This record gives sequence, C-alpha cells and structure tokens, in this order.
Amino acid sequence: MRTRRSIALMCLCLLYGLRASADEKGKPAAGPATVENRVKETELTTIKLTPEAERRLGIELVAAERKTIAQSRRLPGEILIPPGRTIVVSAPVAGLVTLPSSAAPLPSGGQRVERGAALLRLQPGESRDGQNFAPADRISLARAKADLTAARSEAEGQLEQARVRLGAAEIKLKRADQLRQEGAGAQRAFDEAQAEVHLSLSQRDASQERVSTLSRVLESLESGDQAVVLIDAPLDGYVRTVYAAPGQVVPSGAPLLEVVAIDPVWVRVPVYVGDLGDIEAGGSARIRGLTDGPHSPARDAKRVLVPGSADPRAATVDLHFELANPDAELRPGQRVSVELPTRTTGDSLVVPHAAILFDIYGGTWVYESVSPQAYARRRVEVRNVVGDSAALTRGLAPGAKVVTAGAAELFGTEFGIGK
Repeated sequence: MRTRRSIALMCLCLLYGLRASADEKGKPAAGPATVENRVKETELTTIKLTPEAERRLGIELVAAERKTIAQSRRLPGEILIPPGRTIVVSAPVAGLVTLPSSAAPLPSGGQRVERGAALLRLQPGESRDGQNFAPADRISLARAKADLTAARSEAEGQLEQARVRLGAAEIKLKRADQLRQEGAGAQRAFDEAQAEVHLSLSQRDASQERVSTLSRVLESLESGDQAVVLIDAPLDGYVRTVYAAPGQVVPSGAPLLEVVAIDPVWVRVPVYVGDLGDIEAGGSARIRGLTDGPHSPARDAKRVLVPGSADPRAATVDLHFELANPDAELRPGQRVSVELPTRTTGDSLVVPHAAILFDIYGGTWVYESVSPQAYARRRVEVRNVVGDSAALTRGLAPGAKVVTAGAAELFGTEFGIGK
C-alpha cells in the first residue's frame, strides 16, 4: 500500500515538472535591452489640413519623375586677379612724398579707393628741408620729362595696336557667330573668338588708362606748376601695398603704392588631364565655399578662355572662370569649391529643389501627399542639384507628389511653430 502511494506521488511530480518546462519554452527569452513605443521613420506624423487651411497656405504639388540630367563634378579652385587689374603706381619724377592735403588720410592696405581720387602728392626736385631746385634736380626733372614723353609715345602706339586687334577680333567673332547660327561653324570656334574679344578689350582699356595717366602727369610738369604732382588712383579697387610714406624722398620710377581691382575676379580650377574631355566645353561653373554642401546657394561664373597653363607634376590643366565680386567677399588666393558641368548624363529621380527641407542636423526631407489634405514627411537623399532640380538617390517612388510651395509652412505646423 505504501509502495503504491510513493509511485503515485512520483508520477504527479513528474507531470508537474513536464508542464512547467512546456510553459517556460512557450515564453520569449528576455533580451539585454527592450525598446518601448517604437516608431518607424516611415510612420511619422501625418499632417491633415482643412480645405480652407490648405488654400490659405497655397499648397502646390509636383510629381517626382525620372529625368535624364547632366551630372557635375566638384573640384577645388583658387581666386585670382584678372590680368591688367593690378597696377603699381610709380613716381614720375624724383621728389618728396606728401599727403594731398592736411585732412587727407594716409593710404593703407585694404583701403577702398575710386578712380581719380588723390592718394599722394609729389613735390618734384624739392629736398626734405624745402630748399629750391638744385642743378642736379633740374637735370633730373628734364630727363623725367623726356622719359615721360617717350613713354607716352610708346603707350599711344600700344593703344593703337590694341584697337586694331580689337577690331579684328570683333570681325572674327561676328563671322564665327554667323557660321554657328547657320550650322557650319563649331561652338568652340565661337567661344575662342569671344575670349579673344574679351582679352583685346582688356588690353585696350589698360593701354588707354596708361596713356591718360602719362598725359596727365606730363601736362602737370609742363604747365610750370612743378611744385605739385598729384598721384591719383588709376582704377576703382583697393590699396594692396604702400611702398612710400609722407616725408620720404623717392627717386624717379620708385614704386609708391599698388592698387588692385577685385571685381570681377577669376577662378582657377586645376583639372586632371584624364578628366578634361568629360568637362563640358564653354559651360559655366557654380562657385561655393569649401564647407558648403550641394544645396547651399552658389554663384555662377562664366568660362574665360586664356592662354593655357598646366602643372606637369600634377598632370593637371587649368581652367579659368570669371566671377562677379561686387561686395569684395572673395579674396585673391582664397580657396573655393567649384562645380563643373560634365558631358555625362544619368537617369535620376528628380523633384524641384524648392521641395527640399533641411533639419538642424543637415537631413533632407520632403512632404508627400498621401491623401487629399494629408501630408507625410519623408526622408530623401539628394545626390546633386542641377539648376532648380534636385536629383534624389532614394526616399521616394516615381510619381509621388511632393509639396513645393508651402513646404516650410507644413514643417512649422508639424513642430508647433506655424500658425
């Protein structure tokens, strides 16, 4: 009897243990971490508007579509001063350097000057203590007049040559343009003729400025009022370097100051010779700062054809672009990022650049219309920006309608800063 009870008790214990093991196997094992209230990025907040609110915000939709657009390449560039835009002002005769007036400020580096503004005054042949002309000074003054006359004659000859070259270049440009419009000429020939006109025009202006400066100084010396020769700014720009100070006696031909014009500026872009054939000839470039992304505002620069320069050690060829710089924000020698158009095209999903929004971390988003008056924010990856279009790598399906006008208002509404 006792043996039967023992056997029954053992069977009950065994059944209980098997049942407990089965219950433990059915439960999921506890992990090292748990995530509560998980929200997927594809299930973000959906904004629903009333028809009146949608009309008040001026919501406009554009469908994302696949297009074949030209690809671009980003390369480093350097800001340069165009030829003929840097002038070193020298003393026409030996004399004492003074200021134009007692109230005139001393020229300094970085000072903005206008063409024709008096910067310094030169008293020819006068010693530091204000004595009269010495015989040696009179000989030096006569020699200076002869040198100035010869220099003006030479400058007038250069000016006439520049005018002839400019006229020939304009005729060549007109012929190249006519052939291009008729389909019998190449675009490259037209671009080269246009660059030749641009360079000839710069040479003519520089020669004209030299003739005017020499004539003005020579007239001042020949007028009999030889006690004062005003040193004027030869162009609109900035004083880069000052070589002489008031009270200093300088010889004839000594440099007094250097004036540089930095509007416009040139951008030099070294391109690897293996990639040169892929760059669009005659295309414009887009200039940004080194740390700016492809979505940052850019400045357009037009191609300038100049005598070629290259670096054989780096196997690069230099391309030059002209860029307006009215606010003098770009400095000579400054490094910039240059986006060059290429001949390579690719099929990409494209949306208007106005539809792209940026968060505080640099993430790019768009608002997609998921139903009438309902919009969901989607993360997208922008490959590059071409004009007003943004090429996407991922984030949307073709045909998805995104918000262009009113996207910023939706962003503010979602995060509680909109009205």
